Amino acid sequence: MKTKERLIIAIAGSAPVLLFFFLDLPSMVAVLTAVLTITIMVLWMLVGHVGKLLSQEKEFKNRLASIQEETPSYELEMEVFPRWEKIFEVVAKSDSTTVEEVIAESRAQVEAGKIPGLGARYRFVVFYDGQSGLEAIWSEPERTFVSSPTISVRLFEWEFGTLDHRLIRQELEISPYCVRFHNRDLGFHNSLGTVPVGLIRQLLVDINKRSSTATNYTFIAFPPKLQEEFDRTGASYQQRRLWERYREGRIESEIESDPVIEHDDQQEPYFNSTDWAKKVGVQMKNSRGDGGHWFSTEGHQIHLTLRVFHRREEKYNSYW
Repeated sequence: MKTKERLIIAIAGSAPVLLFFFLDLPSMVAVLTAVLTITIMVLWMLVGHVGKLLSQEKEFKNRLASIQEETPSYELEMEVFPRWEKIFEVVAKSDSTTVEEVIAESRAQVEAGKIPGLGARYRFVVFYDGQSGLEAIWSEPERTFVSSPTISVRLFEWEFGTLDHRLIRQELEISPYCVRFHNRDLGFHNSLGTVPVGLIRQLLVDINKRSSTATNYTFIAFPPKLQEEFDRTGASYQQRRLWERYREGRIESEIESDPVIEHDDQQEPYFNSTDWAKKVGVQMKNSRGDGGHWFSTEGHQIHLTLRVFHRREEKYNSYW
């Protein structure tokens, strides 16, 4: 750009300022007033906008803190131990045969490689994110993430078009909730008891919000609604020792007779005296088994363990 052109642009740009000084005093006051008014209006709008942004940020942080407080992130480990002896009894009764024959027939299928072996333990882990409300379920039997904590097994190989409708040929669904057979025509039937896992899970989470140690205490009284479910379904609460989970092969009567490990300090925990515990109707005691809780039905036992995830800074602060 040439020097002459630059000079013209500079004069044109400064013309309003130069003209301002040629105005009379009233006109100058009027112009200054207008400029000042516009400046104040712009600044007021900016301040309002910034204030709104700060308010939204504060509200977001409060909501985030509220979510973290109300719904912590955690993992729920669910171990399922089918009562195979009882399941074989149900099959034998339905098929008008003996337990020995059912076991022999199913074992022959396994040895022939037609069906996988029956497991003594099936493990599932629910990972729950308290901020988003999303959860993922890991299935140890499937070795992948699944949509629900269930596994289907068979006592006898399924054959397409077979006219053999004995119960031993039906699919068996195993989950923390229940153990039940599935007929392709009749749907689910022959449920061997159910455990209200959803209500138990929520109770453990609610307890952890108020006491991180009380989650592992032993229950001596459940909320009325949950107790009603236990009475209706026939599920029961039991305590087990840690090493019992890995003693596969022992008969059930031996496990039932094992003593419970208890702490020397058997005084009633402070948790029971809290307003929330009294209102909900839950009572616990200072005796611990393996850090989890056992529930039993006619067809299976389950072991539930809740572990809450804490933010990194909270974890470190708890140590110092």
